[in-house]
Amino acid sequence: SQYYLGRVILGPPWHFPLVIVLTTTPATLLALAAIGATRWARRNPQGEAAALWLINALTMIVWFMRPGSNAFDNDRLLAPTFVFLAPLVGLGVAATIGWLRRRMPGWERGRLRFLAPFALALIAWGPGLLATARLHPYELAYYNAIVGGLRGGQRLGLETIYWATTYRAALPEINRRAAPGATLWATPNSYDVLYYYQRAGLLRADLVIMRPPGWGSFYDDSGVNRAEGGIDDADFALIEYRQTSFIDAVPAYIAQRQPV
Repeated sequence: SQYYLGRVILGPPWHFPLVIVLTTTPATLLALAAIGATRWARRNPQGEAAALWLINALTMIVWFMRPGSNAFDNDRLLAPTFVFLAPLVGLGVAATIGWLRRRMPGWERGRLRFLAPFALALIAWGPGLLATARLHPYELAYYNAIVGGLRGGQRLGLETIYWATTYRAALPEINRRAAPGATLWATPNSYDVLYYYQRAGLLRADLVIMRPPGWGSFYDDSGVNRAEGGIDDADFALIEYRQTSFIDAVPAYIAQRQPV
């Protein structure tokens, strides 16, 4: 399933991949990529390259726009799109510098020779770098200025964070509070991350990780502490604000108990 526009649905609508790309790419880079994409109409090597990169950038978007597709995890399955948006951005930068040269023919002889490229780089990459610094270490929560950043994306009904990304922040508290051998529940599909933290020494090795009956783990062969059960069977429940993972039991659990 996928949380999208305020609903958890299986098989998002056709516009899902388009909206995700347009909201998770910095707006300035989108603008430069759009400028670069216009080069495709030119009968020169730049035009041929732009056409090829544009086709590749659109491939995954169009694939998941087709009826019956089941895109999920926001932009994870769309990762190839961003690979080919990058050279289109490069073409956009080159086209913008060319435009400046035509409009300001003397700029390369004065101070603008140094200031113009610097200003262009600041405009292009500054918003993304600033957002990265503000969100670190939760960069996967990023949404661009088109929707008003993370808060705007949340108001629009887009997913707040990727799965298991924020668990590490809670580990010191769990290590301090949990009794020896206490059980810990996390969203299904997330317990492997907790096993990883145990092996890395970030989560106490004596804690027992809960998981649904019959479910396996990549770490079973290494002798991890495990027990079968649900959220109500555990001493501690580690709950992350990823709306896709808010199965029915989680909101009820939060409503009935006072979270730490």
